[in-house]
Amino acid sequence: MTERKQLKLFECTEKLLKCCKCGEYKPCSEFHKNNTTKRGYNTWCKVCNSKYQKKYHERYYKNNTKQIKQRNKQWREKNSEQRKQYLTSPYKSGDTTQALKDIKKYESYIIDKNGDVNFKCTYCGIYYKTTRREVKNRLGAINGKGSDGGESRFYCSDQCKQECPTYGQRWHEKGHKIATSREVQPELRQIVLLRDNYTCQKCAWHKDELDVGLHCHHIWPLNESPITSADIDECMTLCVDCHKWVHMNVAGCGYGEMRCSIE
Repeated sequence: MTERKQLKLFECTEKLLKCCKCGEYKPCSEFHKNNTTKRGYNTWCKVCNSKYQKKYHERYYKNNTKQIKQRNKQWREKNSEQRKQYLTSPYKSGDTTQALKDIKKYESYIIDKNGDVNFKCTYCGIYYKTTRREVKNRLGAINGKGSDGGESRFYCSDQCKQECPTYGQRWHEKGHKIATSREVQPELRQIVLLRDNYTCQKCAWHKDELDVGLHCHHIWPLNESPITSADIDECMTLCVDCHKWVHMNVAGCGYGEMRCSIE
């Protein structure tokens, strides 16, 4: 019997295979299955295969990754202004049609005459021209790919962002500040602000002219009249400064007191 036949008989009886890399005989369990070969297993054992993959990764993948990162960094530094202008430019309806279909389930938007997409502000409910960066961050947050774990909701201004009770909150409810109102229903707030044309009813300053946000103020305290808490006729728009002044200076307008009257 020749050596080849003896080796073949030895492999069949003992279920051992020879690794072509290290030359050792090992059980079949030490080889990856491969139906394209005659014996049904790879010619390399798992140990040799892992060594080769590690060496290949260090030689090619890591070096190429460093080069790609360095190239991308140089491109960002060279085109920083152009990239910034692109991200801060208005989001067009024809940019990514599929993205608009996906985000339509979660956000409300309209398209103006110029083709710019206007999304609805989470706090005041006004539609404003949204940038590409805002839409990109919001889609990433919806798909669970946000960088900071936030929701990246749409806000028309920094004032709305800071006054919104859900902005920046992860696990705990935002504590109510001193001399400010309790948070009202979002839909009620948006209706009242729209009715008053986003203008404070005390100082008569418009939202765009103010450095602070707007609040929906209850004429009747919630603890005194919970039934009328959602009545828009019992609410009015006040800026943050006027809202603080009313609750601190107007007689009968403190929390737990009766009716509030503003001249």
